[in-house]
Amino acid sequence: MGLYEWWNQARNGDPRAVRNIVVVLLDESLQPVMRWRLRNKRRATYRIGALDTLTNEILLETIEIERLETD
Repeated sequence: MGLYEWWNQARNGDPRAVRNIVVVLLDESLQPVMRWRLRNKRRATYRIGALDTLTNEILLETIEIERLETD
């Protein structure tokens, strides 16, 4: 529900719609390789691919967040 609540807040223009995010890159054996911590980020775009049970395609969710800043 956390993802939906964040999306819904942003969709409704709530200025408090920010989250701290951790992105973990996994290798082929599902072991963590790299980790990014993003603080106070807003969702820019959220897309869900087509759900088609007649194909073997995977369902993709894409979340784009506001720009990243480097130190």
